Amino acid sequence: MKDYHIHLTLSDLITMDSYKGMMEGLGNYLGEGYVIVLYSMEDMEHSVVKVINGSHAGHGEGTAVTDPLLRLMEEAENGGKDFITRFTRNKDGDPLKTAAILVRGEVGRIIGLLCIDFYLNTGLPQILSGDAPEISANSLSGSGVFAENLDELIMERIREARSAVMDDEDILPSRKNKEIIRSLYRQGLFAIKGTVSKVAGCLGVSRSTVYTHIRNAAAAARLK
Repeated sequence: MKDYHIHLTLSDLITMDSYKGMMEGLGNYLGEGYVIVLYSMEDMEHSVVKVINGSHAGHGEGTAVTDPLLRLMEEAENGGKDFITRFTRNKDGDPLKTAAILVRGEVGRIIGLLCIDFYLNTGLPQILSGDAPEISANSLSGSGVFAENLDELIMERIREARSAVMDDEDILPSRKNKEIIRSLYRQGLFAIKGTVSKVAGCLGVSRSTVYTHIRNAAAAARLK
């Protein structure tokens, strides 16, 4: 495996610092479902120099770069690109969409790596709200373009859950709707006003049926 250990010049350090500021803005915009980590190639044993939402990542500043990330760097470099994206899982089995972006400094040499992980099991209200109170789960039913986009996001989540359950032959036909609603509940979708009516309409059931399955899902979650 290639040894990326290098000495950073003053110009390189300024470049790395500029990435740190960008990460703060990205973290605030994208929300807690995203983990953003900046690695420096100057000290491989203490490579992490900045972490956003580090509680997900399980490591903090001053930790070493991992072999899988080094392999991603080599793959991107050998492919003639400064980035690579793929679907992966972390050590706990959580599904991720990962982007690894090479950071280049003076004379175009690789001086670092920016890694962005999106946790695919993040609930929709967490994705949408972030740190902005004006678009919290209690106010996501606003009007205009945002409301239209939100409706489409909700409907897409419903379609995805319905497709996954309907394709699962291990789930009895009589339990299909229950499992769809349970999946949507786990995603936090019912925290958004109007979702119950949309789900009832898509599944061809009454609102009371949806509420019954929600209560059952909530009770099951409390027992875990």
